[in-house]
Amino acid sequence: LVSWESVHGAIPNGAFVFMWSGWDVRYPDPYRTFNTATPNDSTTFHFPGFHPDAVTWLLKNRRISMIGVDTPSVDYGQTEVYDVHQIVGKANVMGLENVNNLGRIPASGATIIASPVKLFDGSGAPIRILALVTGSQEYSNACPKCSTYS
Repeated sequence: LVSWESVHGAIPNGAFVFMWSGWDVRYPDPYRTFNTATPNDSTTFHFPGFHPDAVTWLLKNRRISMIGVDTPSVDYGQTEVYDVHQIVGKANVMGLENVNNLGRIPASGATIIASPVKLFDGSGAPIRILALVTGSQEYSNACPKCSTYS
């Protein structure tokens, strides 16, 4: 975070913070997505995620509004306790998972619209995410295997 901020400036209060690892290219193959020979066994998962200390720092020092990742979980794959889920849940901050096309969004300055489906008594929901980039003429249907319209 310190290195990122030294290049891009301080993360503004209320920001949405995404971690882009390039992992989204592994979807939908469960063996590649979960990086295991046994994708039905969560004890074998191996993929990147946020470190609990990083999320705690972002909440305390930057008062972020949301975190998101291009991996199956905001927690790293080997977790047994899902600390990041607990931290953001207690802070009433959304954690978005399996976010596609993060590499097409600038490192800072985009306006993000995240619209979850409202579910009664749900702990999660499908969501539509839009990134508005000032000056961009690119439109996408968010499918890397589909056409991009301009």
